[in-house]
Amino acid sequence: MLSDATGAVPPARGADDEVYTMGEAARLKGVSYHTVSRAVRRGVLPAQRIGKMVFITKTNLQAWRPKYDRAPMQYRHRTPVPDAKPAMIDLASGDRVQLAGHLATLLEIAEVTGRQLPIDTTLNLICERLATAVQLRRVAIWGTDRDQGVATLLAAYGSPLADLPNEIKLREYPQFAGIIRKADGAVVLDVPKHRNRIPEPFRHLPSLLVVPLRFGDRLLGYLLADRNGVGFSLPIEDIRLARGLACHGALALALAEAREMGHLKPAPTKARMPRAASA
Repeated sequence: MLSDATGAVPPARGADDEVYTMGEAARLKGVSYHTVSRAVRRGVLPAQRIGKMVFITKTNLQAWRPKYDRAPMQYRHRTPVPDAKPAMIDLASGDRVQLAGHLATLLEIAEVTGRQLPIDTTLNLICERLATAVQLRRVAIWGTDRDQGVATLLAAYGSPLADLPNEIKLREYPQFAGIIRKADGAVVLDVPKHRNRIPEPFRHLPSLLVVPLRFGDRLLGYLLADRNGVGFSLPIEDIRLARGLACHGALALALAEAREMGHLKPAPTKARMPRAASA
């Protein structure tokens, strides 16, 4: 998400960052509730959603610069209240909002995986939700098929991470068969440091999130992501979310493969799983 003032990625939220509802945010910035709501909907003011509730961190509010001169005349004389206190400190502490957001994301993807949607729909949604949850700008899922000797771009969010066709030969990019060791699980790699383990087209990046898509002992591919060529790191909570989403991606690929081979029959249209309740 971009700040409407600078176009830059907002700073990462601290563990002890206070959070505000949209009404409290409007009071703190001296704008109307609708101005805050519009900024959240357009993505210029990052926010966390839990069901129908919206929470905004103090850090993101301080970085947001509303365009006061565009406000209707009756709202231009509102006075910001910089010492406005959040009314739900215990309920919406930074850690709890983040945890609830991550759980809601995992529950949504778990439901989608069980609904037998087209595999590209599921994988693209995983890319989008991970990017939104942990402020990544580019995410891609590549499938690897050692028997056929190819790696295929299955889903993506944002601009391409590398200048590559949608299908490549593993013999030309052997690192795709094992970018990271099995014990790594999920990691943000320092690309210059691990240069020989990274496929050549990605070596211009300073940092790269790499998460294997594993189903049992099978490696089905990788989830790769970054922040538009800017070096970054991720806290363990975000790494765990990425790992969980990658697990769902691997499960979706395995189920799609089983259906294609006739090992699973599609569920009748009227027997689809009900939608999960919002977290």
